[in-house]
Amino acid sequence: MTTNGTRYRLSPQMYYAWGPFGLLGEYVSLWQEIQAAPAQGGRVHQLNDRAWDVAASYVLTGENASYTGVRPWQKFNPARGHWGAVELAARYHELRVDPNAFPLLADPTSSARKIRAWDVGINWHFAYRVKAMLDYEQGIFDGGAPNNGNLEREHLIMTRFQVAW
Repeated sequence: MTTNGTRYRLSPQMYYAWGPFGLLGEYVSLWQEIQAAPAQGGRVHQLNDRAWDVAASYVLTGENASYTGVRPWQKFNPARGHWGAVELAARYHELRVDPNAFPLLADPTSSARKIRAWDVGINWHFAYRVKAMLDYEQGIFDGGAPNNGNLEREHLIMTRFQVAW
């Protein structure tokens, strides 16, 4: 299976901030032509996969939320008692695979048709665009397993140190 032909992506996004509260929403619709392997007839299929997410955050230390990142009132400096800013975050997201992908292009006994996940996290902003993150995520799969119809849930703990410019 390979992509073959036209591909279109529609991806509107919104962000809203009010003081320490931030809200982000996104939607993605992808249309693409996929060609089956020669052993599967080599036919071209039009697929439309869709995904969306919504995320919210709140800066516990009172700084303003921002699409470009939290600006701590006082940069991290323990000698002066300055610890930066702390932000709580939560997100829900979902991916729906086009049903036409099954069974010719994807195996319904091992591939999920829909994936939903939620996560919560805490972000420690040492300075503007410098932060450490700790997140927990749980993924829920619809389809892909012959015994109960669904793959096992995934649990993820992720950390990241980020410097952005």
